[in-house]
Amino acid sequence: MGGNRAGRGEVGQRDPVFTERLVGILHPLMKRYFRAEVRGLDGMPPGSALLVGNHSGGMFTMDVPILASAIYRRFGYRRPVYTLAHYGVFLGNVGNWLRRAGVIGASRANAAAALRGNRLARLIGLDRVRMKILPLTFGLPFGLTTVLPANLPLPSKVGTEMLDSIDIPTRFGVDPDVGEVDAYVRAVMQRALDRLAAERRFPVLG
Repeated sequence: MGGNRAGRGEVGQRDPVFTERLVGILHPLMKRYFRAEVRGLDGMPPGSALLVGNHSGGMFTMDVPILASAIYRRFGYRRPVYTLAHYGVFLGNVGNWLRRAGVIGASRANAAAALRGNRLARLIGLDRVRMKILPLTFGLPFGLTTVLPANLPLPSKVGTEMLDSIDIPTRFGVDPDVGEVDAYVRAVMQRALDRLAAERRFPVLG
């Protein structure tokens, strides 16, 4: 997976050896600090799949490395995990190692390259990922902020659940309405988030 990366754009910059080393460092830290728990990996569909999740954590959204680490540890590093990210995270030298870990800019071209399907890239409407609001976060050392200055996440327990896969052509037809698909996915996710939230007694202690 790591050979002949030239000419393949951002997708081709992923380095599985670097990714494995990074996961080896991050996984135990996240397991201890966030008491990370990932459920439902048995439901991962074979082959290419688009994983849609809620965005939490402000500038440092730890959901992605927690889930990616769990997937790699379960299925190995020959099955790549690519993360579509807002262009703002690539500012400075940090962009180089993010791309080596499989983080790529959120564009239709990159989605098509990662998923090997232009139709799916068009369907998900990646023009929607441009940031239109600034999330408020509370943490250390700056207290209540927007994106910058960036707070370190509080040690809140992070629970992630992989839901049943959605076969879009089977459920919505070969030429689905993007808005209808979007509304359905959001509703399924919200029900799961409400259920997971109900399991929590305290926001930080978990």
